[in-house]
Order: sequence, then structure tokens, then C-alpha cells
Amino acid sequence: MKRIALALFVVLALAGCKDRVIWDDKGKIDEKTENREVWDSNGKMNTEDREVWVNKDGEKVVK
Repeated sequence: MKRIALALFVVLALAGCKDRVIWDDKGKIDEKTENREVWDSNGKMNTEDREVWVNKDGEKVVK
């Protein structure tokens, strides 16, 4: 009898939690990720003045 009462209580408690919000961020996560660009250069890197490797004298080792 106690098990049936406990099972009934658990079922009623879970059924009542269907539309409840446990944590409401009030739309802050959607607001922060809206219209955000991953790359400022749209995926293109400027490689013209990029020095890959220079030695101690400042001369380019890899060209």
C-alpha cells in the first residue's frame, strides 16, 4: 500500500512539472548569440605581412 501511494505521488509530481521552467535566462543566451560573426574577415586571413619564422637577426627563415 505504501509503495502504491509513493508511486502515485511520484507520477502526480512529474505530471505537474511538464510546463514548468526550472531555469529561465530571460532570453539572454539568444540575445548574445544573435547576429554574431565568427570571423571578422569572413574566413579570409591576411597573409601578406605575416612572418612565419624569423631568426635572431630578424631574417625570414621560411618564405
